[in-house]
Amino acid sequence: MTSKSKTPEKPYTFWELVLLSLFFPGAGQYFTGHTTKALLFAIPSAILFVDIVVHTFIVGQMVFAPVMAGEKLEVTDEAFNLARNLLVVIGIALLIWLAALVDTILNSQKLQARKPREDSQE
Repeated sequence: MTSKSKTPEKPYTFWELVLLSLFFPGAGQYFTGHTTKALLFAIPSAILFVDIVVHTFIVGQMVFAPVMAGEKLEVTDEAFNLARNLLVVIGIALLIWLAALVDTILNSQKLQARKPREDSQE
């Protein structure tokens, strides 16, 4: 697998690519033909998403289960550390998402800049 771009079968507009990357990190790269980059963004994003869901469930259960049982709210060190780890994972996920979005914007601008030249050669 290489990161060289293949010409996409259907030319996507700038905003279509940005929206794809906004909702699914790596999708903008995939649809511009950068399959390796797409996987480098999509796989960690999927793993981090699962981690965020699991962490949220565990922290929520540790903190709110006693409250639901009528006990006093008490945040233990273990719950605090898990919540802190959750925030770190969310931060990493946001950085990957932002990097994918910026890369999509730059790649789509390059494609748009090349498009008129390719049309004029035909």
